[in-house]
Amino acid sequence: RYGTVTGVQTCALPIFYDPIQYVNRGGPGFQYTYPLNFPSGTLLGMEVESRVTLDPLLGEEWKGLGLGANFTWMTSSVNLPTSPIDFNGEQIAYGAGNGTQQMVGMPEFLVNLNATYDVEPLGTQLGIFYSWKGESLVSASFVESGQLTPDIYQQPYGTLNVTVSQKIIGGLNCMFNAKNLLNPTITTVYKAPGAANMVNSSYSSGVTMSLALVYQVEF
Repeated sequence: RYGTVTGVQTCALPIFYDPIQYVNRGGPGFQYTYPLNFPSGTLLGMEVESRVTLDPLLGEEWKGLGLGANFTWMTSSVNLPTSPIDFNGEQIAYGAGNGTQQMVGMPEFLVNLNATYDVEPLGTQLGIFYSWKGESLVSASFVESGQLTPDIYQQPYGTLNVTVSQKIIGGLNCMFNAKNLLNPTITTVYKAPGAANMVNSSYSSGVTMSLALVYQVEF
């Protein structure tokens, strides 16, 4: 009735067997990550999405303008080995005093917002897309020879993308894309129990822009 679409989706509690985690290992003057199969893990999530077109609400002058939002929440857990694990023939006890840890690469939440504008008489389409990614585990802690190599977490950050499409004549269109306009600083930190966070890495991936002519042939 009002041009609004809203949906809620939840997932059951899937159980993963032999999930792969990346763990930190360190030696004198160096550190590296190591892929390791853990016994099992679980993942639970919920997604809420809403889309609305504004002209049914505000009048014909708003025709072509649409807004959208998406929120995803996730919680994950990987069970740690209860007995020593085998690193290429080397038996080592894993863990930093915990029985579980977060699944690698699984953020706590994702937020997506978008606004689109379709000017049909002019053949113009505009889109603005913003995303926010929550904290996620990059590689997990490891205790070796009494020394702790702490967890590494990627900190939350947001990205902004813009797209523009203009119909020229017939099936010929001009398209412009701008990605990562905010160019955020993406930071990873060491996190250890009872200690302040320390920066592991900090970088920005740069802004990408492209301009293209596209010809579409309909059969």
